[in-house]
Formats: sequence, C-alpha cells, structure tokens
Amino acid sequence: MATGLTQTKAGIEQRLKDMISRGRSVSAYLNRNLLQQFKDAQNERWQTENSSQGDQWEALDPLYARQKKKRFASFPGSGNVMMVATGRLSQGAMGENSEYYYKVVTDRSFIFGINLGSLPYAKYPGMKRPFMSFSQDTVTEWKEGIKAYIVRGIQ
Repeated sequence: MATGLTQTKAGIEQRLKDMISRGRSVSAYLNRNLLQQFKDAQNERWQTENSSQGDQWEALDPLYARQKKKRFASFPGSGNVMMVATGRLSQGAMGENSEYYYKVVTDRSFIFGINLGSLPYAKYPGMKRPFMSFSQDTVTEWKEGIKAYIVRGIQ
C-alpha cells in the first residue's frame, strides 16, 4: 500500500512541476497559439464587417462611399470593402504586416496594437467601427485555451 501512495505522490508532484513549468513558459503558447487565434478572429471580423465580434460596423456615409470607390479603386478591396482603403489598417490589425502593428508577449501578457507611428490615422476609424476589441465569447475561448495549456498541457 505504501508503494501505491508513494507512486501517487510522485505522480502528483510531477504533474504540479509540469504545470509550474508550463506556467513559466506561457509566452511560447501565446506566440504560437493565441497570436494565430487573434489573427483568425481579426480576419473573420473584416470578412463579416465586425458581426463576428458584436454589432456590424456602421455603414459609411453615402457621399464618402461613392468617393471611396473612385479614390481607392486600385487598392485592395477596390474601394468597396468596409474599413479597407489602402489596406494598411486591416493588414496591421490582422497581423499581416509588422510595419503596421506591434506585439509584446511575456509570460503574463499578450499585447497587440496598431503602430500609430506608421498609421497615425488608425485611432480615428475605431471610434465608430471598433476593430481591436473582442466579444466575451472570443476572450473566454482564449482564456480557456491558456488554462488548458497550463493545467493539462493541451496545445
């Protein structure tokens, strides 16, 4: 019986050590998994005009919509896609072009933002059409993934 308890104790100790180790290396999970989930959520946001993360973006002013079609006809989306004029804002928000975004990943945090040095106008579209906040369902899914990684080692 003592052997069984010793083995159980050793197993528990090893699981705790593994959890502590994974807890100390969460940045690898964040860089590998959460960053991709973030990019996927942003891509879906742009495809659904934000309805995947909440309310659909407010429609463009009709006059601006006509001007946009002419002015940005040669850019991605041909001036027809909501929140895409030159494509730089969407590329930054979706993590497609590192010139337009920044990320900071530590074992305790994941920060992703638009590089306002490269895209100084980026602060304005988000006032009417949020593109860097996420639904509670999305955030909960991300939290559950981190928890599963730390507790059970699930990638």
